[in-house]
Amino acid sequence: MKSSQAEILRAIRALGGDDLEARLAARKTLESADQAATWHLIQALAPPSERTRREAIKILAHRADPESLETFVTCLEDQDSACRWHAAEGLVALGRIGLDRILELLETYPGTDTLLRGAHHVLQGLAANGYRSLVAPVLQAFQSTTPQIDVPAAASHARLAPPPAERATERPTEETRGGTT
Repeated sequence: MKSSQAEILRAIRALGGDDLEARLAARKTLESADQAATWHLIQALAPPSERTRREAIKILAHRADPESLETFVTCLEDQDSACRWHAAEGLVALGRIGLDRILELLETYPGTDTLLRGAHHVLQGLAANGYRSLVAPVLQAFQSTTPQIDVPAAASHARLAPPPAERATERPTEETRGGTT
């Protein structure tokens, strides 16, 4: 939906307010707004208020706009656990784009514990959304006795793998229908 800059800014201001109904209405407005809202939401993550930041990242995750990719990565290390959670969910919503970026980060393993927990969250979410075959070895590597070696290797291998094959639609044959061939 085409939204004016004034409408977008008004809705972002409402995200930080105490009125729950106004916040929910603002969230709905911003979730359905055109792409111009993404830039304004990213700007709203600069600490005006914890509530505004939390609502902005939640909306960005819902919108799943690839323009938010690096914002999600940055927010995986946010001081607020809700922001970290929604950033991880945003990366999951981006699908293969989010997966590739997380794998790229994991190839250079020495990240903060917070970043690694966020990456693990993203991988689990992606596993549940059709990427299990790609992420299972990386998730296993987190459990190894030498994750600092195994995670980057598994991440590198996963990045080089083709996307999961789409489920082939099987056509029944005479044999599977009970007929003779």
